[in-house]
Amino acid sequence: MNCSFHPTRPSTTQCPRCRTPLCGPCGDVVLSRGATCPRCPHHERPPAALSRRLLAHLVDSALLAVGVMSLPLLVRFAVPWAGVISLMLVCAALAVEFGWQLGHGRSVGKWLIGLRVVMDSGEPADLLRVIVLRNVLPLVLSAVCGVRFFVDLYYLVTPPHRRLGDRLAATRVVEDPRLER
Repeated sequence: MNCSFHPTRPSTTQCPRCRTPLCGPCGDVVLSRGATCPRCPHHERPPAALSRRLLAHLVDSALLAVGVMSLPLLVRFAVPWAGVISLMLVCAALAVEFGWQLGHGRSVGKWLIGLRVVMDSGEPADLLRVIVLRNVLPLVLSAVCGVRFFVDLYYLVTPPHRRLGDRLAATRVVEDPRLER
C-alpha cells in the first residue's frame, strides 16, 4: 500500500486515528504534530500549543512589519514618495495574507507552522468569520478601550486557552500539518 499523500512512496505507518496510510516523512510530521493527519476530521485535532500559535503570529506580523518599518528607512535616504511606497508595501502584505486565507484557508504563518482555525464544531471557519469576528472586531475594541493585549493574555493563559477573537468568533486553533505533495 502507498502513502495517501505521496502515491509513489510505500507506506510505512498510518494515522493513529483514521488509519490513513503514510510514508516515513509524512508519518514523522503527523506524529510530531499531534498524531492526526489532514484527512482526520477537524474536531478530532488537538488544540495548538501556545508557543506554535505565537510563532505563527510572529510570521504574520513580520509580513506587515516590512511595510511599516520601511517608512523611516525610506525617509532617511530621501526616497521620493516614501510614504506611498511604504503604504504600498503594507497593502501588498495584506493582499498576500488575504490571498492565503482565500487559497489555503489559513494565514501564511499558520500554513508554515501547520495550524488551522476551525469552528468550535470542528468545521473549517469561513473567511468572513475569521477576518471580521476573529481579527477586526478585537482591533476595534482595542482602539476603543486599549486593553486588548492584557485581555488576550489573560484568555490565553487560562483554560481553554483561546484569545478574545476566538471566543467572539466561536473558533479555535488546531494542529493541521501541511504535507507536501
